[in-house]
Amino acid sequence: MFLRSLLLIVVSLLPTIELHAGVRPINTREVITTTKEHQVDIINDSAGEYLVQSWLEDSDGNTRNLPLVLTPPIFKLGANERGFVRILPIEGKLAKDRESLFFLSIQEIPKKSETDQNQLNIAVRTRIKIIVRPEQFDMTGLIDATNNLSWKVIEEEGKKYLQSTNNSPYYLSLGQLKVSNGSASKILDDRFKMTPPFGQQKYAVPNELHSKNITLEFGIINDYGGLSEIQTVNF
Repeated sequence: MFLRSLLLIVVSLLPTIELHAGVRPINTREVITTTKEHQVDIINDSAGEYLVQSWLEDSDGNTRNLPLVLTPPIFKLGANERGFVRILPIEGKLAKDRESLFFLSIQEIPKKSETDQNQLNIAVRTRIKIIVRPEQFDMTGLIDATNNLSWKVIEEEGKKYLQSTNNSPYYLSLGQLKVSNGSASKILDDRFKMTPPFGQQKYAVPNELHSKNITLEFGIINDYGGLSEIQTVNF
């Protein structure tokens, strides 16, 4: 009884935690060209005011000396308001023969409460992909790249993997990656790993699907966040 009473007292003294996930980009990914300024729309669909901080980084996590300029890095966004940041590519600093990948982070900083000193404010961060595409590339090329993505089964240290090979200048993002062997099937957990331009990527096959004959179903995410036509590969 004493322990129960003590627990209730401790819980009652804990600060109030309020999660506000109101600030977010409108899209889950943005495709921009190497020559034009691009606007990323941001919405605050909550009832609170936030300070919004944003920054760019490359695939290695570097934030300095990037070939992109982001503005403004920080601004206020009122309740149920929309805002935006602009991304400006630096001429001559980006690859012309393939797409480049960056990440945009949007972090909301809640206004400090003046009445409740025990309130714990948590800053929520959203991270989206920024794909920079040379101006001469288009959606037709992306469709061709999807159709020409090749696959094979490899083994490393007793584990089986599906390896994709991308012979195109486009980053290819999988929205679906399902493997089956006739008796069981599974959507792979690491399906969101991208296959880079002129590169390869591998995806672990679960032990229960380690058989000689497996079937792969995959679909690529297009520029609008939708899924391409599902394709099937038999091994």
